[in-house]
Amino acid sequence: MKGIRSAATSVPALVHAVRILRYLAQRKSTGVTVIAHETGISASSCFNILRTLAGQGLVKFNPRTKTYSLGVGVAEIASGLFGGSSLKAIRPSLDRIAREYGVLLAIWHITIEEHLVLIERIFPEMPARVELQLAQRLPAFAGAVGRSIAALQAISDDVLRKRFKEIRWQVPIPFEVYRAGVQRARVHGFALDEGKLIRGVNSVAVTLRGPRGPHFGISGVTIAGQLSQKDLKKLGAELYSVVTAYSTRRGWIKH
Repeated sequence: MKGIRSAATSVPALVHAVRILRYLAQRKSTGVTVIAHETGISASSCFNILRTLAGQGLVKFNPRTKTYSLGVGVAEIASGLFGGSSLKAIRPSLDRIAREYGVLLAIWHITIEEHLVLIERIFPEMPARVELQLAQRLPAFAGAVGRSIAALQAISDDVLRKRFKEIRWQVPIPFEVYRAGVQRARVHGFALDEGKLIRGVNSVAVTLRGPRGPHFGISGVTIAGQLSQKDLKKLGAELYSVVTAYSTRRGWIKH
């Protein structure tokens, strides 16, 4: 029947390529032997598909570790799909904020598997700045952006603690400190991370609320010392004003 997908009409190589991409979306960096075994694809076919995907920028090969991970091409495709119209609508405001504060603004897509994937970066010309790679993945509640997402969700302390344990902090913090940051984000609309997730890197983040909950996250990221805590909070408040005004206009936030 027309419009019904079936195995008979599938293209095996394409099906395998999608299977590999979905597998890598759940892993940081993996070798071809493990990928082939876990996906049920023969090693030779898996290698050829990975080489093709790498040529298109959809996966990245690390010659030192001989491993593969998702490439920036995936983020480039995703940026036009996730939050596309919303991001386009607020982009002029984000461009202005990035210039005025001299920070990198990172746009994070929240996946159905509850991870964060970096899909867009906005940064002004400046002599030194933090560099984040497109398609970078984080646990959903990690860093400032994770705190801002957690602040919008009605979850118990037990669940929050479980998600907290999934995060790798370069400067470890107690759960009580993390929870207090989430609670402050509920009050102020933005969250801070001062060199805890990544040593020497400060960030402030907000979450744009959509019709069904968190839509995407926006974090302002800077080298520690470039902005004072006062200016970080001012940046957070301005980002919160932008996303709240947009969500309100769309009718996603009711007053």
